[in-house]
Amino acid sequence: MSASKFAFHATVQIWRHLLPRFLQKKLRKSATQAILRHVVKLHGGPKGPHQEGPLMVAGFLNETFGIARACVTTIMGFEANSTPLIKQDLREWLGAHPFGTQALPQGATSGVLVLVCNAPEAMVALSRIKPDSLKRTYRIGYWVYELPQLPKDWITAASLFDELWAPTEFVADMLRPHHPNVRIVPYWTPAASPLSARPAADAPFTVATAGDLRSSETRKNLRGAVQIFTTAFPSPSKAARLRIKVGNSQTDAASLDALVSTIAQRDDIELIDRDLDKAEMAAFIGHSDVYLSAHRAEGYGLVLAEAMRYGVTPLATGYSGNMDFMDDFPELLIDCRLVPVRDPTGIYPEGDGLVWAEPDIADGARKLRTLFEQEELRARLGEQCQRKISQFNQAWTKEAFAQTEWFDLIKPNNR
Repeated sequence: MSASKFAFHATVQIWRHLLPRFLQKKLRKSATQAILRHVVKLHGGPKGPHQEGPLMVAGFLNETFGIARACVTTIMGFEANSTPLIKQDLREWLGAHPFGTQALPQGATSGVLVLVCNAPEAMVALSRIKPDSLKRTYRIGYWVYELPQLPKDWITAASLFDELWAPTEFVADMLRPHHPNVRIVPYWTPAASPLSARPAADAPFTVATAGDLRSSETRKNLRGAVQIFTTAFPSPSKAARLRIKVGNSQTDAASLDALVSTIAQRDDIELIDRDLDKAEMAAFIGHSDVYLSAHRAEGYGLVLAEAMRYGVTPLATGYSGNMDFMDDFPELLIDCRLVPVRDPTGIYPEGDGLVWAEPDIADGARKLRTLFEQEELRARLGEQCQRKISQFNQAWTKEAFAQTEWFDLIKPNNR
């Protein structure tokens, strides 16, 4: 390993494990404000006139966390309707480059750029790009956030885009006060495949849940999912099991330890603490009877939507982004009440009237038990959910694209 790489990795480890959370948060906020000032200076002036060019989609192409997978589904949605595009891995722009020095893919200076990442990463990416490359390029930010009010730096960053996409009405509602051109574009979801085949007939009733600890275990509420399962099944047995997939556990050892402690006495609960590739994740979801999300807030709920597409019956907190595609199924919505945000991980802000949901554990357990005991009901609801979520892919048809301003800016041979 070179000296520079060693220094970089050492700095990351010091940041993650030695700096107190409050200091990490303070330093991150200062860095964000500095980048925002530079990016507004570079790209905050009048935009356009826009000119025809290629469709470019930028995001985290080779990673597995939520917004990275959203970028992959975005590309799949375009490709499913034969819309040519150029892919750009954001990591190439997020490196230690001077401000305003990087080119768009293939040297483009016009066209449409869809940035599938949230405001903090978008600010860094845009700060690296040459002003001449972006001035005539139509910029779309594809954002998702989980609390009902946007952070202040996101509001400022919104002005850098010609259009903002939101995957749900929940997200669109928080964007509309801060941008005149907000469009709801649900994430494209792939159809079931042999990789997501249904559970074997002799398999135990299987409940799956998942969460990226970098996105706050408190928000994902994996321990709430455990409580629902153990309330529905007070004693371990071979009839039912819970499988928990965690991601980026190294970023929050305290939450991982708490989760491990919660399930320590239950041999019917399996914890998967490693990255899963595409095939493994499809099997994890598809080999389940129920996908359980006891979230306190979701901007969308991508794994929930994928589970529905595979025919897996979802059971989720009746609040936030997932209501767009689950509101027709009260049997599958866990009762909840809104409470002030309290996030010990420090990832989400508190105060200022910010709220999220507290799911009712007893109600979730009753509904899970019903799905266990009534196989025909579970199968019928799974089929209905599959049909419902499939309808959302209509947003990705060329007929839908043709109604938009940006589609006219893609060169005719690329439409």
